[in-house]
Amino acid sequence: MELRNIKTFARIAEVGSFTRVATELGYTQSAVTMQIKQLERELGCVLFERLGRSVRLTPEGERLLPVANRMLQAADEASRIAQKPGEVSGTLRIGVSDSLLMGVLAPVLSELSRTYPRVCASTHQQMPDEQFAMLRRNDIDVLLLLDERMERPEWVKVFEVPAEVGFVVAATDPMARRARVPLEEVLSRPLFLTERDVSYRAGLDERIWARGLEATPRVECGNTAFLAELVEGCGGVSFLPSCAVRAAVAAGRLAHVDVDFERLDLWHQAIVRKNKVVTPQMRLFLELVQRELCG
Repeated sequence: MELRNIKTFARIAEVGSFTRVATELGYTQSAVTMQIKQLERELGCVLFERLGRSVRLTPEGERLLPVANRMLQAADEASRIAQKPGEVSGTLRIGVSDSLLMGVLAPVLSELSRTYPRVCASTHQQMPDEQFAMLRRNDIDVLLLLDERMERPEWVKVFEVPAEVGFVVAATDPMARRARVPLEEVLSRPLFLTERDVSYRAGLDERIWARGLEATPRVECGNTAFLAELVEGCGGVSFLPSCAVRAAVAAGRLAHVDVDFERLDLWHQAIVRKNKVVTPQMRLFLELVQRELCG
């Protein structure tokens, strides 16, 4: 049983297309078909059902896939026995929410670049539904979320870390030095908020409406770094994840506000596609992200 046939089988199971895998791996489509037929002859069963241009695993293929992934993982570990850290190489495709981009992803990718210079990364910041679709299509390797706890059968959650979200003002604002500021007072200030369909903005709106109040933002924007700059420069208030303003708070430019407000129960979550082979660069990246979030 040839390892290249196992690799081809696992890749087809991920993307659902013989043609796409042939292009990715540099084979002709007929060569890919022959590899799968050889594997099927060796195992004495059919591994894929052809459905027009797409394919799906048979029950036998479903049983083989986790075994195939373990074989590929073992082969990868064997190839890295004498490998030095700087020799780890490959690509890394990351789906990430904007709130994690500067506060978490930037320092993680900086360290990854310094320590493992042969790893290349790309980031994708589409809206959540599109990122979930990209994960299903295997267009991204890892998805980093800031949201309520989520579980789906097509995912594997690598880890989750509690996320703090709250109101922030300029460090010079007297509101930062007060305890239990009334929510009504906060809402009377210029508000710079993220877009309404973002998880923590939705949670904010729900709690405001439950009190019979309303938030009228002066600016709505999905870029958390831009919102933080507006707060610092214009004397308003924003509602942001702590990870997005960590550096500004540490530098004494922004400050958290103790507001009479129900806490949101949100989580940083790292997700990969079910049955996906975790590459060395994915493993290193996930370890760095978890350390950054917990540190």
